[in-house]
Amino acid sequence: MHYYLQPDSVEIYLGKVVSVIIPNYNHAQFLEKRIDSILHQTYQDFEVIILDDCSTDNSKEIISQYHNNSHVSHVVYSKTNSGSPFKQWLKGIELAKGNYIWIAESDDFCDNNFLHVATSRLDTGNIDLFFCKSIRVDENNNLLDELEWWYHDMSGSRWTENYTNAGDSEIRTYLYKKNVIVNASAVVFQNKPDICKYLKNIQEFKYCGDWLFWLQYLKCSKQLSYSTDTQNFFRYHQATTRGSASIDRNREIAEIFKWIVSNNYYLNKKELIDYFIKNHIKLPGRKKPISSLKAFAPFLNVEPIAFLHLLRWFLAF
Repeated sequence: MHYYLQPDSVEIYLGKVVSVIIPNYNHAQFLEKRIDSILHQTYQDFEVIILDDCSTDNSKEIISQYHNNSHVSHVVYSKTNSGSPFKQWLKGIELAKGNYIWIAESDDFCDNNFLHVATSRLDTGNIDLFFCKSIRVDENNNLLDELEWWYHDMSGSRWTENYTNAGDSEIRTYLYKKNVIVNASAVVFQNKPDICKYLKNIQEFKYCGDWLFWLQYLKCSKQLSYSTDTQNFFRYHQATTRGSASIDRNREIAEIFKWIVSNNYYLNKKELIDYFIKNHIKLPGRKKPISSLKAFAPFLNVEPIAFLHLLRWFLAF
């Protein structure tokens, strides 16, 4: 593992500092655009922490071009791949010195005023978490959509304008059903003492750890603020999900369901089970009952009564 540290005297910060954490794995193709979109922010009080999780492409070559930038406080090259992006999140936050945290994922990018809008909200003292509108783009930067399809079964128009809400209320109204904070790159949040504790709960997650992290964080927060005044561009990659990955993802979804139920963030448990089965649990299909049962097993371990819901799903056709 190699650390590159900038001298403390290089950068003098006048406002509240944002610790920008860039966790990277094999995103050399997008890294330059990602890093430049950070360095060109109109708000300049930030440090950059670059974490490479043992990439096998030419990421290291791209990263090395930024070693001497005065904003870069740490560069860490892992000798072995961690197996989870959330281990990189924890590593970055343990190094962070800023008042605010921004997990700027290595294949995304943003408007130049992103940090200005985010910090102006957070600086009020009542906001613990800020997030903005996300637009999906493909690998060639072509705009795909504004994620309307993701919000369609909720109050979709809610995310077309600015709003502020209590953290607990956001969970109870929206976040208990679906991760409405769709991309970590769109989020800047207060650096709190309990953050590392929340992250340690998701160290074995690979797919849905961000959802559980937002739930834990907002449960103990004052307010969050959403803005359409700036934009985050969220990279979409075509991918297929293997059976083992589907089971792992279902296991994570089951843990999230368990957290929601144990914290009483639901009105009707039966409806919540049905919603999770329909929208979050990935199953091979009715023609593969054994494979489907294996994929569903993690959810059954958390909520045995869900078997009746699964059986009804099979018998529906």
